[in-house]
Amino acid sequence: MESAQEKMKRRISRILVLTVCLAFTTPWAARGQNGVYGEHDWTVQVGSSRFGVAQWRSSQRYTSVYVGRCWLVLPMHAGWVIAMFLVPVGAATALTWRRRS
Repeated sequence: MESAQEKMKRRISRILVLTVCLAFTTPWAARGQNGVYGEHDWTVQVGSSRFGVAQWRSSQRYTSVYVGRCWLVLPMHAGWVIAMFLVPVGAATALTWRRRS
């Protein structure tokens, strides 16, 4: 027969094993990569200059707009950047080109 002390040791060891197993199955222990990674890259590099739009993500989505050696980082989805900046520029170019002909 087991003594009360041995039963207590066995119970404590089971609780410790269960605690360790549960600790490794919780969401905070099973996180993915916490880095920054690029989602989309619509850029062209000409020499040392870069032109286009790139979307990347860390804790939220960011979009970088590249014009030559200058760039602008915006905390929004690339679709919004294209809609707000590139569509008006394209429309202005189309209107200007239409007037020339």
